[in-house]
Amino acid sequence: MRKTREKKAELFDKLGSEIVPKYLGLFDGFLDKKTNGSVFFVGNSVTLADLLVFHLLDGLLQKTPTLLDNHPKLKKNHEKVAEIPGIKKWLEKRPSTEF
Repeated sequence: MRKTREKKAELFDKLGSEIVPKYLGLFDGFLDKKTNGSVFFVGNSVTLADLLVFHLLDGLLQKTPTLLDNHPKLKKNHEKVAEIPGIKKWLEKRPSTEF
């Protein structure tokens, strides 16, 4: 049991120090260079790509609220998606879970 906790902590540290920052930089860079000023990943309105990234980041942001502080384009994308009425309503009433 102790080895399992240690391994989980080790993997979580790697996730936070290597994997997540790498992808945040990639996503933010994509929004900065490929979208012609739009806050969305494709075109000028929300797409499945935006929803997918929102979902991935939302769980991480619950654990680390400052996660996007160094990624302004990605932060703006996340905020815009969170403002969509149906998503906003769900975020207000969703149950709290560990993940």
